[in-house]
Amino acid sequence: NRSSSITKVYIFSLGVKAMFRRTIILLLVVLLLCSGCGKVMEPPSVQEIEGTFEEFREEIQVVTDYLLSQEQSVSIYSSSQELPKDVAQAVKTLMRQAGCHSIHGNTAQAHFVLWTRFTDAGCGLMYSQAEAPDETLIYLTLWEPLSEPGWFYYVEDCNE
Repeated sequence: NRSSSITKVYIFSLGVKAMFRRTIILLLVVLLLCSGCGKVMEPPSVQEIEGTFEEFREEIQVVTDYLLSQEQSVSIYSSSQELPKDVAQAVKTLMRQAGCHSIHGNTAQAHFVLWTRFTDAGCGLMYSQAEAPDETLIYLTLWEPLSEPGWFYYVEDCNE
């Protein structure tokens, strides 16, 4: 009987140790996530977007040319959509390597969503043939020209 009591105490202590370890691991994960939350919640800077533009200029141009040549507005969420082969490859590269979330365009402009905060804000790179954006970006809060003519950094936020 004494042996069974010792076994129960031992098993109980193992359960407490395991629970304690899980709690510590969970707290560490929460702390790590929270330490980076400030950076994740803020859109990238103009310089970061300009750097992405420079690094992926060829792919961005291929997609932009395609969007501007279409008769209707186009939204691209995946390289598996029905697209010409060169455009699909450029989209694949932009989404996998540049972190592009989606791409939208019409006959006058193209915009590449490179950062999102849940569903309420977005930021990215835009080409526009006009000097001002059209109504596609409903919640536009910031619009700055990049060094390349016709290209802009933009931020949209439905909370502002």
